[in-house]
Amino acid sequence: MSGRVVHVKHEPYDVYIGRAARGGYKKSIWHNPFKVGRDGMRQEVIAKYERYLLEDRPDLVERLPELRGKI
Repeated sequence: MSGRVVHVKHEPYDVYIGRAARGGYKKSIWHNPFKVGRDGMRQEVIAKYERYLLEDRPDLVERLPELRGKI
């Protein structure tokens, strides 16, 4: 079973993946530390996050199976 991405304000979810935000959302270990605008356009920020995971956070890459089947 694959995972599914939803908007936290509109659907129930198992794991929050994001930055700290209003509404009581605490920063997730999975959050993207790069922001659109400050760190580049959307595609650049996604590429930076991918490099960050592969080069700086192999511990998170090893934990990816935890997300399997989660919303």
